[in-house]
Amino acid sequence: MPKSVSTCELLTTAELAERLKISVATARRWRHNGKGPNYVRLGHNDVRYRLEDVDAFLKGQTVITFGGGA
Repeated sequence: MPKSVSTCELLTTAELAERLKISVATARRWRHNGKGPNYVRLGHNDVRYRLEDVDAFLKGQTVITFGGGA
C-alpha cells in the first residue's frame, strides 16, 4: 500500500539540491520547466519532494551503456 504524504519523508528544495549535488536555482528551474522529480505543493510558495519520487526520478535518468570500444 502506498504511503500517505504525511508518513513519507519530504525534502525541501534546498535538501533536494544538496542530495543531488545541484544548485537550488537548478532545482527550481527543473520544477518550473516540468523536469526533475515530482513534487508536492503545500502552499503558495511551499514545495516539498517525496524521497520516493526523487528515487524514481533518478532511476529514470539511468543510462545503460553497452561495451564497445575504440
